[in-house]
Formats: sequence, C-alpha cells, structure tokens
Amino acid sequence: MSKPTSWMWRETEIRTMGDLMTAIQSISSVEDANELVAAYSQVNEHATSNIGYMLGYLDKAERERLYQLFGECSHPVFGHNFGRGAEPTTEGALSAGYALGKAALEKNDE
Repeated sequence: MSKPTSWMWRETEIRTMGDLMTAIQSISSVEDANELVAAYSQVNEHATSNIGYMLGYLDKAERERLYQLFGECSHPVFGHNFGRGAEPTTEGALSAGYALGKAALEKNDE
C-alpha cells in the first residue's frame, strides 16, 4: 500500500513540508498542537520527530513558542530541551551531528 501524498488537517490540504510548517506556525494552543500531531501521525510514523526537527529552523522566539505547545515533539539531534531553554553552540551542534552519524554507521555495521 502506498503512502498518501497529501492529508487534510481541518480544511487545509497538507502536501508539502512548507504546507506543514504553515499549519504548525498557525497553532496557538496545546489542544490544536495535539490535534495536528494526531492527524499527521495517521500518515507518518515519524510525525513528532519531524515536527521537532522542523521547529529547529525557526527563529528562537517562534521556536520557543511552538516547543511549548508541541510538548511531545523533540528535536531528534539536539533533544527535548532544545527550544526549551537549551541552545547548542556551533561546536555542540557539530558534535551532536557527528555522534548521531557515528551511531548510525555502527548500527549499519551490526
């Protein structure tokens, strides 16, 4: 069975990551955030990680606002505290990416 190429959230069709980001940025309550995560989870098992990752591209103020609303979403590289008071340094970001890549290579070698 093929995965859907789009999905609906409320009255909006979500076809691209840009559409998803627009929907995410329209959120203003925890209830709305939970509803969006539930809908997205129906079509993508990585919904919480994807949202957590996408929030990392936003400016600090918007990222912090949305991480408070999307409580179950965490950045897959920088962790749950990212956007909730913790900001990696350039060196920390490089180190985290390196560690993640190394772990993936080791897993593939098993």
